[in-house]
Amino acid sequence: MVSLYPLVKNETIKMLKKRRFLVVLLIILILIPIFTYAQMKVAENTRKQLGTTDWRVSVNKRITDLTNGLSNNIPEDWKKWRRVEIQRLQYSLDKNVDPSSPNGVTFTRDFLKNSISLFLPLLVRWSLPTSFLRAVDRYDEAALDTARQKMENSHE
Repeated sequence: MVSLYPLVKNETIKMLKKRRFLVVLLIILILIPIFTYAQMKVAENTRKQLGTTDWRVSVNKRITDLTNGLSNNIPEDWKKWRRVEIQRLQYSLDKNVDPSSPNGVTFTRDFLKNSISLFLPLLVRWSLPTSFLRAVDRYDEAALDTARQKMENSHE
C-alpha cells in the first residue's frame, strides 16, 4: 500500500512556501492582539456599567430575570434555551467561575465569529484558480470596452 505521508508532506511544504500563506499568517498575527485588546476593553466597560466588581451579583440577577421570563407566553424553544442558560449560569456560580470573564474559550469563539467575516472574501479570492481570475479580468475589460464604445457612440 502506498503511503500518503510523502504526498501530504509535499503539499504542506508547497503551501508553506507560498506568499499568500505568509500573508494570511501575518494577518492572523495582527488580528489576535487586536481582538484580545477589544475583549479586555469590553470586559472593563461591562464592569464599569454594572458598578460592581462582584460578578456573582450580576449572574444572580440574570438567573432571576431568565427564571421570571419562563412564565411568559414565549415559544417552547426559547424556554428551552433559557433553561439551559440558567443551568449554565448556576454551574458557574457553583464552581465559582465568572462566565463573562475573558478566557481561552470565549476568545476563540469571538475570534472565529469575527474573523470569518474578514477572511471569507480572502479565502474565496485565493481559492479560485488563477486561470479563472484571468478570464474574469478579461471579461471585465471587454465589458468596459463595450461600455466605452456605447458611450462614445451615444455622444456622437
